[in-house]
Formats: sequence, C-alpha cells, structure tokens
Amino acid sequence: DLDGLAHRRGFAADHRQLIGESFYVYTGVRTLVAAAIVGAALFARHVLGIEALDVGSLARLAAAIALYNILACAFFRRYRHPDAPPQAFPRLLAVTYAAVVLDLLALTIAVWLVGGARSPFTAFYVLHVSVGCVLLSRRAALLLTALAWALLVTLVVGEWSGVAPPPLPVGAWAGGGPLQGRYALTLIAVHSTFFWVVAFLL
Repeated sequence: DLDGLAHRRGFAADHRQLIGESFYVYTGVRTLVAAAIVGAALFARHVLGIEALDVGSLARLAAAIALYNILACAFFRRYRHPDAPPQAFPRLLAVTYAAVVLDLLALTIAVWLVGGARSPFTAFYVLHVSVGCVLLSRRAALLLTALAWALLVTLVVGEWSGVAPPPLPVGAWAGGGPLQGRYALTLIAVHSTFFWVVAFLL
C-alpha cells in the first residue's frame, strides 16, 4: 500500500542519512586512532620499557589505517546530509562495508603484533561488532559478526597450532606468573580507551 511504501522510502532515507553521518564521524575517529597507535607504541617502548615491540610494523599499519580512513571520511563528507541523492546509497553501502572489513583486518594484524590471542586488544573486536549492529542492517551486522569471529578464531588457532606464533612483548600480554606492573598498566589503558570509545560512538 502507499503508506507502507512511503514508510519504507522514509526508512531508506533515514538509513542513508544515518550511514553517511555516522560513518563520517566513525572514520574521523579511526583516523585519530591511527595516530594513537603510533603514540602508544612509542610510549610503551620508551616509557613503559616494553621490549620486542615492533614499532615499525605498527607505524606502517597505522599509516595504512589513516590512509583508507581519510579517503573514506572525504567520501562520507559529501553524503552526511539528508538531501543526499538516493542513487548514491549503493556507493555509501559499498564504501561502508569496505571500511569495516579493512578495519577488522587491520585490528587482527595489530592484535597479532601485540601478543596475539593473549593480547588485551582482542576486546576491540567487540567494538566493531557493536558499531556494526547499531549502524548496519541485520544481515550486514550478522555477516560482520561472522567475519570478526572467523578472524579471532584464525588468530587463536594460528597461535595454538604454531603456524603463526605472534610476537610476545613483555608487558603487552599476561605471561604465566603473577600480574606484572607493565601489563597492569597496559590492561588499564586498553580497557579505559575501549570503554570510552564505545560510549562515544554508541
């Protein structure tokens, strides 16, 4: 009926505006996260004294994250208003899905570089799933959840089987003994960041 059609069209317009505006903010935050990765790596190496931390690889990963998020941010900037043309919606979704997948892959690499399956940074998989469930359709959110799950399982199985043993910088993972001060600070910093980023985005 006409009412149902109008409702569906209204929902599509609202969803298009939500995607454009929300992912514009999200990609901006992710660009700042790239800078934070470099700053945190340098702080961990030179202030906390966490040895064997591959700062160079983390810096290259951060540069890649910043590059594709800056490009995505420039794209979403054009479509963050309600008068965005309907024909742009497929492109919005395509860029959205590409950015989300790249973010998950980048997170998996970062987690592997900082302790692998035992890294406290695995909590950030929950952030990606949460944002996806809020901003994306049900089907897309479920696919995103499946991808995050598959990447985490791959990380764990790769380490467990010995196929992809991660670097284990002392202070970036728990170790087998009593809780170390450097790891305690890492844990507090990671989860504090995680909580506030989740609160800000959601």
